[in-house]
This record gives sequence, structure tokens and C-alpha cells, in this order.
Amino acid sequence: MHLSPLLTDYFDVLRAVNKICWNRKINYKFIDTLEGYRLFTGKNIPPSQFGKIITIYPNNKKEFNRRL
Repeated sequence: MHLSPLLTDYFDVLRAVNKICWNRKINYKFIDTLEGYRLFTGKNIPPSQFGKIITIYPNNKKEFNRRL
């Protein structure tokens, strides 16, 4: 699952994702620098990678469909 928050909302979204994923033991990764954020939202990034700022790896389909 990929999340692409606006830069102005990024840290609020990341805090929420961190809390949920940590509590539910779900793996995730995120862009941790402003330079990285700009890279993944820039015009030179391949379309297949564009906007992949936060990536969540649900443990299974049930976890994927679970509500917050």
C-alpha cells in the first residue's frame, strides 16, 4: 500500500502511520528526508516510482482490509 501525502501533511501522516503500524506489528518504510521526498515527487522519477512516499506491507489480506 502506497501513501502519497502532500509535503505540508507529511509528518502528521507519518506519525499516524507509525502509531498504527507499530501497534499492529505491520512493516512499513518511508522517505526520511526532504531531498528524498522531492526526488519521489519530481518530474524525473519513473512513473512506476512516483509518489511512493510511505509504503505499508500488510501481513495478509485481512490486515489490508482492516479499518483503522
